[in-house]
Amino acid sequence: MVREQIMHHYAVDRNRITIVYNGVDLQRFSPENRARWRKSLRKSLSIPEDSPVVLFVGSGYERKGLDTLIESISHIKNHELRVLIIGKGNIDKYRMQAREKTISDKMLFLGPQTEIEKYYAAADLFVLPTLYDPFSNATLEALASGIPVITTKNNGVAELIVNGQEGYILDSLLNSEGLASKISLVFETGDKMGINARRKAEAFPIEKAAKEFTKAINQVTNR
Repeated sequence: MVREQIMHHYAVDRNRITIVYNGVDLQRFSPENRARWRKSLRKSLSIPEDSPVVLFVGSGYERKGLDTLIESISHIKNHELRVLIIGKGNIDKYRMQAREKTISDKMLFLGPQTEIEKYYAAADLFVLPTLYDPFSNATLEALASGIPVITTKNNGVAELIVNGQEGYILDSLLNSEGLASKISLVFETGDKMGINARRKAEAFPIEKAAKEFTKAINQVTNR
């Protein structure tokens, strides 16, 4: 995605651009974490074991599309649904939005978290309706953790995701009803998506990214 934008806006030749995808720590972010932390973390947050949980991870809430996510939750008639919101930002606006939509009881604003892998383990679905993200690390971490992903076409990670396999890609960035529909759909069919998500992430280990980045630097310095 970023390569195409560079070519379009700066008229750089395709052959001068090297793409290095972000990598993920496949040991730290793993489906095996569910057995370690899912039950205890949910208990600490007073979330029932069988409640569907959506996870949002991102700093800069406006660009990451948090308002669209909150609006979408208001369209979902599931009283057991919970949303974990993690990241830096001014949450007052979004708390007010949740109150106005009468869904405050579903939204947990948790701020930044250092042990983020535990929250992926506790979640059933990762949602990032971002307005623009070159390549969201959080999205790749979610895939590695074995949970389905819903994001937008303006997230570079979207090119790794096939609709209906690892999750869904939103073409319309601000369509909260469309997002709500996709969230409900994942909760109906999401188990296999989680397996597919992990398989996709396994092609992007952090070690591979480091090697490719080093190779790109050496090519430039050698020239």
